[in-house]
Amino acid sequence: MNLMIDVYDQLTEIAKKSPVIVIVDDLHHSDSVSLSLILGLARRAQRRPMLFVLSQQSSCMRGHQLFQTELRRQPHCHYMQLKPLSPAAVGEMLAQHLGREQALRLAPVHTALSGGNPLLLRALLDDYRNALAGSLHDGSCLVPGDAYRQAVTACLQRGSGDATEVARALAVLQTSHSEHLAGRLLDLDNDAVERLKRVLTGVGLLTGTGFRHPVARDAALENTPTARRATLHLRAARLLFQDGARATAVAAHLLAAGEAQYPWAVGVLTKAAEEVLCDDRAGLAQSYLELALRESGDPDQRAAVTLQLARTIWRRSPDRALRRTLAMVNTFDFHDATENQAIQLIKSLLRHGMFSEAEDMLESMDERVTAQTHPVSENVRAFRLWLNCSYPVLAQRFPFTPPPTGDRDEHLAAPAASALLRATTLLHDVLSRNPAPHEIAATQEELQILRLSDATLEPLGTALMALIYADWIDSAEQWCTMLLGEATQRGVPAWIGVLSSVMAEIALRRGDVQATEEHARAALFHISTEGWGVAVGSTLAALLMAITARGDLRAAEMLVNQPLPERMFDTRDGLHYQQARGRFHLALGNPHAALRDFEACSARMRDWSLDRPTLVPWRTDAAQALLRLGRMDEGRALAEEQLGLLEPNQLRARGMTLRVLAATAPPQDRLGLLGQSVQALERVRDRLELAQALADLSHAQGSLGDHTGARNAMIRARQLARACKAEALVRSLSDSAEEGLKRRSSAAPPTTEDKPLDVEPEGAELSEAERRVARLVARGRSNREVANQLFVTVSTVEQHLTSIYRKLNIGRRAELRSLYLEIA
Repeated sequence: MNLMIDVYDQLTEIAKKSPVIVIVDDLHHSDSVSLSLILGLARRAQRRPMLFVLSQQSSCMRGHQLFQTELRRQPHCHYMQLKPLSPAAVGEMLAQHLGREQALRLAPVHTALSGGNPLLLRALLDDYRNALAGSLHDGSCLVPGDAYRQAVTACLQRGSGDATEVARALAVLQTSHSEHLAGRLLDLDNDAVERLKRVLTGVGLLTGTGFRHPVARDAALENTPTARRATLHLRAARLLFQDGARATAVAAHLLAAGEAQYPWAVGVLTKAAEEVLCDDRAGLAQSYLELALRESGDPDQRAAVTLQLARTIWRRSPDRALRRTLAMVNTFDFHDATENQAIQLIKSLLRHGMFSEAEDMLESMDERVTAQTHPVSENVRAFRLWLNCSYPVLAQRFPFTPPPTGDRDEHLAAPAASALLRATTLLHDVLSRNPAPHEIAATQEELQILRLSDATLEPLGTALMALIYADWIDSAEQWCTMLLGEATQRGVPAWIGVLSSVMAEIALRRGDVQATEEHARAALFHISTEGWGVAVGSTLAALLMAITARGDLRAAEMLVNQPLPERMFDTRDGLHYQQARGRFHLALGNPHAALRDFEACSARMRDWSLDRPTLVPWRTDAAQALLRLGRMDEGRALAEEQLGLLEPNQLRARGMTLRVLAATAPPQDRLGLLGQSVQALERVRDRLELAQALADLSHAQGSLGDHTGARNAMIRARQLARACKAEALVRSLSDSAEEGLKRRSSAAPPTTEDKPLDVEPEGAELSEAERRVARLVARGRSNREVANQLFVTVSTVEQHLTSIYRKLNIGRRAELRSLYLEIA
């Protein structure tokens, strides 16, 4: 009481000289003693020139109702509720700082983000000017920053505890768009929550749909102590789970809390991981599974989560997925594992060359299958067929007999037949027999409806390889191009790697050297050699064949000398690599080494019952090595043997075989064999093999005196070789044509040397000066000799030659001589 009198006396003395204004801000933070003092002063000062201005947040005075009632009973007491600034007022405030034109443009967004709160508006202005000063943008937009964040924090700290808690709850619940649970989360009734929401809306933090900006939400979360935030997220997860919400909504809160203490939490996290993977959010799925693994105590559950985590990581980083999988090998209880878990682990072990560990698990699988009373499941059937096709060494140790044809058709016709079983059955059929075209077409139609995903990548890739081995290259190319485009658009590295490897094999069988190399390098870029494991063989094979055909034997030799997975040659992929290495040795001029590779390939394919020419045509490869060694009869026998193994519709292998067989045939029989070879290769559109067949046809026609036919065939061969970027073949054909020119020139009478060169190449548009230069160069004259004869400079001759090469689409003098010879 004495304090109030003293303060009143001092104010009275001041008021005798001039009016007094007493301002008390944030009255809602006052204690009861301070409120009593203020109320007493207001009563005593009624007859004095004193003005009391008291500001408060109305929502925060629930505990001071008596004070407010007494204050409003005083005469001359006026109550005013301050409202947010209007859009026009916001514009006026901005105009004071930014200028009229800019203020009009920015007023709507400032109003929307501040809600008319001057504190927030000033903070937005500071962020805008700071961004301009730092050249972060050109002034055309507004990006709330640190000032806005701090202003939001200030609003929350100055507000009541209940309003701040509601803001925190709403920020937490916005993680799963479940703001309707705020009352249950805070144990408040709905009326109280709605009232506090209106308060938060009034101060400019909320709109009808939530926080005005993500920065405001982030500030509310940052203003929440870590332990309290984790508690709110855990409670939100429990409420959502009890309400039957989607797994992703529940998992979002578990992840934000950083713990999953509920018994049902691990199951929710694994299910949520599968759901977000469907949207290509592999990083989020990995976070869910890592939390589930950390919280899982049951060994079987940990094994299941580890395998699921490995699959998820493989999407983005196959190398890391391997380490995750191998870490659990010693602790994996195979007997308690599900079939899918066991099969996935065995495949991972095989891919990375751990055959001994895989054998132990295969033995356990056989024991389990033998002890079963029910039929073998589709998963096991698909796995054993896959093993026969991909890892025949182990398949021989653990034999599996596929069902008879009739049972197979009936089984695969069932709607429940898995996509993987259909795909592996097709691959097995292509590699073990010659399925009818309608069987291949039916399976392709059934699998083409699959959407690309982690679960469907294996059956899709398996089906594509089956089409390739069946010589259905057109279908495989169209299908794989579409899938690779989708994988690239969705940005999944592992998918891109797998499908790029398939595309490399398709391009190789198209004879497109450049595309083969590009796809093979893309496959190795997205999945490293370590990530591929022993399955890297086919990708390396495609790359090696492309580099060899390109003529870069030094780069090819470096590739051959790289270390390889130890068990790669015990796989189907290893067959492709051994063939590619043999062809490299042939190109290097080492037929003995080439023959060793082809014979090793032969031994494996025969032993594994995979001796199909459409898989690896080792007989024609070996025949070419034998021809280089002068062992003509052995080469012919192999070519004839391969021809007998081919079906009429296997045109690519047939065309290649006929070309090799022609090299062993008498001259009078070569034209017919090479003509058939060219026809077959034209139908399958293998440009590289077709170019080689046309070159052989040209030589055969020339040897029989058909120079026009020889010329046309050679021109087309060179065009094809250039188109597919087979530089080694381009050089070989040019050298061969030059040698033919020399042989014909030496046999021709000297007096007629110039006569054939009077004819110009068809379609050439050479000037008269260029024609004279071209004819002299084609006769073997040097640039200086041409210059002396035509009375021009050497530089002029060189300029003419550049123009001639461009117009005739050639690049060397030898090609110019060959061209004039061929049209003679």
